[in-house]
Amino acid sequence: MCIDESLTRDVLSNCTNVDIIRSIVALGRSQKVEAVAKYVETLEQRTMLADLGCDIFQGYFHSAALSEGHCIAYFAKSQAVQAEAHRVEYIEI
Repeated sequence: MCIDESLTRDVLSNCTNVDIIRSIVALGRSQKVEAVAKYVETLEQRTMLADLGCDIFQGYFHSAALSEGHCIAYFAKSQAVQAEAHRVEYIEI
């Protein structure tokens, strides 16, 4: 389920929005549905939304809108970076 920017935009300063997002996430969890937070533009927003239980984040914090080709390249690069980060080298002693 998507949480609209009208709620996420002011999550750092609007307690009512925080309560609404928390409720949406709880409802989603009870139905085994992931919560997608839209309009995430800063690390602070992302951190707060993650703390509230959001699972997926969309917005300029991660990337501007991309064409299909650029999107595929973006994910391919991201997967390569993640694979490299998880690669373990064994050194014989």
